[in-house]
Amino acid sequence: MAADRILLVSDDFGREVSDTASALARLRELGPVEHLPDTAGEDRVLEALRDRTALVVAGWATRMPRLTPERLDGLPRLTFVGCGQDNRWRFLDPGDALDRGITPVDASGSMGWAVAEFGLGLILSCLRRIPAHHADVAAGGWFGGWADDSGIDRELRGSRVGIVGMGEIGRALAAMLRPFGCDVDVWSSYLGEEEAARLGVRPRPVHEIAGSADVLVVATQPRRDTAGIVDRAALEALRPGAVVVLLGRASTVDFGALVERASAGDIAVGVDVWDEEPAAPGHPLRGLPNVVHTPHVAGRLRSANQRILGAVVDDLERLRSGAAPRWAVSAQRAGRIAATRR
Repeated sequence: MAADRILLVSDDFGREVSDTASALARLRELGPVEHLPDTAGEDRVLEALRDRTALVVAGWATRMPRLTPERLDGLPRLTFVGCGQDNRWRFLDPGDALDRGITPVDASGSMGWAVAEFGLGLILSCLRRIPAHHADVAAGGWFGGWADDSGIDRELRGSRVGIVGMGEIGRALAAMLRPFGCDVDVWSSYLGEEEAARLGVRPRPVHEIAGSADVLVVATQPRRDTAGIVDRAALEALRPGAVVVLLGRASTVDFGALVERASAGDIAVGVDVWDEEPAAPGHPLRGLPNVVHTPHVAGRLRSANQRILGAVVDDLERLRSGAAPRWAVSAQRAGRIAATRR
C-alpha cells in the first residue's frame, strides 16, 4: 500500500489538540504530514492540497477555503477528507466529494457522549437546584423545610423527557436516561419507527413533546429545517415546573420566547448555548434564579476533541486497510445535508 500524503489544517485550538494527541503520531505512520494553520491563506492551502491523498481538518478552522466542485476536480489524488467540530461541510459539500470518489468523514459525533453527559448534569442541576443550594451555602446560609416546595425540585426518576434531535448527542442522552426509568419522546427528521423501538424512544411532533414533557432537551444541530423548531408555541405549551436544557444551537429555539418564559419563573432552564456568544453582561437570562448558566462548554474538553481527531485517523486507517470507515458520510446523509442548503 502506497504511503499517504496528508495535509492537516487546524486553527489554534485544533493545533493544541493535535499536538498533544497520539493521533498525530498515527497520521505520520500513514505517510508524510504537512501541518498548516487555517490562517495560511487560501492560495497556500490549495497549493498544498494539490499532491495530497488525504485532508484532515482539526478544530473549527473557520478560514479553511471552500472546496468547490471545480477545485475538487483539480485534486485528482485526494481520496479522503476527515473533519469534526462545526467546520464540517462549511468548506465542502460531501455529495461533491462522493461524486469524485473521495470519502468524506465526519467524526464530530464521537464527542456526543461528552456533550450528553454535560446535558444530564444540567438536567439534574435544574431539577435538584444544585447551583442555588451551593450558592446559599457559599454565602453562609443553610436550608430548612422541603426542597420540593419550590415547585421544581424533584427526582428525575420516572420523568417524561423529550429530546429534540436524535444524532449522537440525543442517542447518548437517551441511553443515559434508561437507568432513571424515564419515558423518552423524541423528534428527529429521519429516525424511523423500527430504529426508535430499538432505542426505546417514541417519535412525536415537537409541540406534542413540549406539552407533556417534564424535561425538554434541545440537542438538534442548526440547519434550515431546524431553525426555530422549538418555537413560541412549543415553549408556551410547557407545563409549570418543566425543565428546558439547550445543548444544540440557540438558532433552533425562539430565544426571545424562551427568555419570556424563563423570566416568568415557572420553569427552569439549563443553557449552554446562547443567542449571542459571549453572552452580554446584561443578558436577560443572566442571574435568573431558575436558570443554570454555562458558557458553551459541553464539548469543550481536550479529551473529547482528541477523540474526534483520533476517530478521523481511525477511519483513514480503516479505509486504507479495505474496511468501512465508522464515520463516513453516506450518500443518503449527503443528500440531507445538501437539502438543508437549498
